[in-house]
Amino acid sequence: MKKSPLEYLNILPLPIIAVDKVHNITWISQYFLNKYNIKAHDIIGKNVDSILKIKSNNQLVTLNSLNAFSQIHEVSLQKIEPLGWFKIQKIAMKTTEFDELVLFSDISEYINDIQERVNSELNYQSVFQNAPNSNVLLSLDGSVLDCNLKTSEIFELPVEEMLGKTYATLINISTDLYNFYEALAQKIREGDKAAPFSTEIVTLKGNHKILEIFPSLIHKNNQPNAIHLIINDLTTKMKTEQKLSESITVFAAFMENFSGVAFIKSPEGKYIYLNKTLQNLVNQNPSRNLIYEECIGKTDFDLFSEAEAKIFRKNDLQVLNTQTSTQITETTISNGVVRSWLVTKFPIANKGENPWAVAGMGVEVTEQKESEELLKIQRDFGISLNKVIEQDALFELCIDSAISVPEIDLIGVYLLNKKTHDFELKYNVGGSSEFVEKVKINKFRNTSGEIFGKKEIIYRDLKHIETTANELIINEGIKSYCIIPIIVKNQVIGVFNVASRNYVSISEQTGTILELISSQLGATLEKIWVQEQIKLNENRLEALLELTQMNYESENEIYNFALEKGVQLTKSTHGFIAHVDPKDNFISQMRVWSIHAKDMPPMHQFTDKLSAIINKEIWDEIIQTNKPLIMNSKNEIGKNRHLFPSNPREIFRFIAVPFLVREQLFAVAGLWNKEEYYEDSDVNQLTLLIEAVVTLIQKRQDEQQREIYQCELEKTVEDIKLNEHRLEVLLKLNEMTEEP
Repeated sequence: MKKSPLEYLNILPLPIIAVDKVHNITWISQYFLNKYNIKAHDIIGKNVDSILKIKSNNQLVTLNSLNAFSQIHEVSLQKIEPLGWFKIQKIAMKTTEFDELVLFSDISEYINDIQERVNSELNYQSVFQNAPNSNVLLSLDGSVLDCNLKTSEIFELPVEEMLGKTYATLINISTDLYNFYEALAQKIREGDKAAPFSTEIVTLKGNHKILEIFPSLIHKNNQPNAIHLIINDLTTKMKTEQKLSESITVFAAFMENFSGVAFIKSPEGKYIYLNKTLQNLVNQNPSRNLIYEECIGKTDFDLFSEAEAKIFRKNDLQVLNTQTSTQITETTISNGVVRSWLVTKFPIANKGENPWAVAGMGVEVTEQKESEELLKIQRDFGISLNKVIEQDALFELCIDSAISVPEIDLIGVYLLNKKTHDFELKYNVGGSSEFVEKVKINKFRNTSGEIFGKKEIIYRDLKHIETTANELIINEGIKSYCIIPIIVKNQVIGVFNVASRNYVSISEQTGTILELISSQLGATLEKIWVQEQIKLNENRLEALLELTQMNYESENEIYNFALEKGVQLTKSTHGFIAHVDPKDNFISQMRVWSIHAKDMPPMHQFTDKLSAIINKEIWDEIIQTNKPLIMNSKNEIGKNRHLFPSNPREIFRFIAVPFLVREQLFAVAGLWNKEEYYEDSDVNQLTLLIEAVVTLIQKRQDEQQREIYQCELEKTVEDIKLNEHRLEVLLKLNEMTEEP
C-alpha cells in the first residue's frame, strides 16, 4: 500500500510540523513529540504562533515573517522551558493535508559551545585583569603581548604603553641583568622548566622594586607560543620585614633585659613568645627544665598548676572578649615560693579585625603586695584590738589576724602550765584532727632555751624539717613554721606556733607582723588580766561587804551565799563547807553548792555527796598540815586515788582549805572543777570569804553567849537583890525579936 508523504516524513529523525495556509498546525512528527515530550492533541489544530515562541535577535517573530531559510532562532514551547536554538526551514507543499512544512534543525550544542567559549574568554580576561598579582604575556622574543593593571602599577607605566615593547625597554636595566634575563628566557624557550626567582629592578621613574617572578612556557599545537609571567611585588613586604626584623631585634634585646615577665599568646592560649624571666619562672619547678622552643606552643595548663592556669586564662579571655587592656595582679607558686606580679595585658589586632593575640608585661610586686596586705592586717588588728575586753575574744582576734597572712595555713596557741612547765594547746586553726590530738601537749624541748632565754621568734624552714625528719610535721604537709613567744610582764606565758603548707620558708616580714600580733596580744592580755583582777577584787569586796551586812539572815543563808560567791569568784563549778566536831575532828555538818541547780542534792544527801571527795584520810592530811590541799590535774588526782574512795572521774581539779578558831579546826571549805588551774589567789579568795563567814558566825555565837551570860548575870543580880531584901527582913525580924 502506498504511503502518504507524512508517513515518510514521520520516519525521519527531524522535528517537523505541517501547517495550513493560516498556520494552524495540522501534523507534528513523532520525533518532535518524543524528543520534547509533547502530546499531539495539545497542539494539533492550534495556530503555530500561539504554540511556538520564536525569537529572532531577541525579538518575538511570527512564522509567516520568516524567510524560507531563516537565521538562527531561539524557539520555546508555550508554558514550557525553551527548546533550544534552531535553524528553521519552510517548505511550501500544497496537499490535501497541509500547505507548508516547517523543519527545525537543532543547533543548541553548537550555540552553547560558542557561548562557553565566549564566557571562558570573558572569565579569563576578568581573572587576568583583576588578579591580585601581576600577569604578563610575552612573545618568544620578549615583547609584551598582554598585561594587567597590577603590572602597570609595578612598572609605573600605562598598559597601552607597555604593549608591544620588550621588557628591556620598560626598566632601567644593567648589561649584567639584561644578559641574565636573556639567558633565562632562552632556557624557557628551549623547554626548560624555570624555577621562580627574585630580582631587583629600577623603574623608568627611578624607583627600586623587589620582585618575585614565576615564569612558564605556553604551547600551542605542541609548539612554544608565548611566555607567561606571574609577578609579585615584594617591595613593601621586604621593607616591612626589614623593619620588623629591626623591631624584633630591639624587642628581643629589650625583653631579654627586662627584669619582669613578658609574653604573647594566641587566642587559644598557646605561647607565641615568652621572655627569659618567664622561662626561668616556669623552670623553677624541679620537674621542669624546658628550653625556649619547648615552651612555644604550650599553654598555661602545661606550664603552671591548674589553679594558676585557670586564673591566667580567665584574665586572657577578658582581654580578648572586651578588646581592651587591663592591669591585674596575678600570683605564681614555683617550688613553694609565692610571687605576685602586676601584669598589664592588652590585645594585639590588625585594624578593623579581631585580636590575633593577647600580650602582657608584668613586674614583680611580691614585697609591695605583702607589705600592703600585712599593713592592712596590722591596721585592722589594731582597730579591732581596742574593742576586745575578754581573753577568748582576744585570742580569736589574734588567730584571725595571723591566719589572714598569705603565708600562714596552720596556727596553734599554746599556754604555759606553770606547774608542769608544759605548753598546752588552747586554740588551733587549720590542723587535721589527728595532728591536733598528737600536739595537745608540747614541751618544745629543742627550742625552750631560745623561747625562754632570747624570747625571740624561731624560724624553721623545709630544709630543717627534712633534716630533722620530723614525720609528724612532714605527714601534715608542713613546709615551714615559726614559733613566737607570748610575753606578759617579761615572762613567757605561751607561744604562737604558725606553719605554712606552701612556703618553704616564712619571710621575716611575715615574722615581724606575727611578732607584732604576739606583742600586742601580751600587752592586751596583761591589761585584761589587770582589769579582771580589779573586777575580781571589787567583787570580793562587794561579797565581803554583803557578808558583813547579813545581820538578820540565817546561818544556812550565810553559808550558801559564801559558797555561791566562792564558786563564782574562782570560776569553779562546785563548792562545800564541812563543820568539824572539835571532839573527834570529824564532820558534824556539811553544805554543798553548785552552779547547776540540777546538781544540788537534797540535804540528807550532803554527806553522801561529799564522801566522794573527802574522807578521814584527807581530813587527817589537812589537820596534820593545817595547809590548803590543791590538785590541778586528773593525773594528780589519780596519784592520790587512795584519798578518794569513790570514783573521782567527775573531778579534774580540786582545792580544800582548813579554818581554825582559837587554834581548833572549825571547818574545811573546798572547791572543784575550775576550768583553769587553781592558784594561791583562789585559796586566798576562799579563805577571805570563809573567814568572814566564820567571823560572822563566831560573832553571832559570841553575842548569843554574851546574851546568855547577861541574862544569867541579871538573874544573879536579881537573886542578890532578893537575898539582900530577905536579909533585911530577917534582920528587922531579929531586931523586933530582941526588943523588950
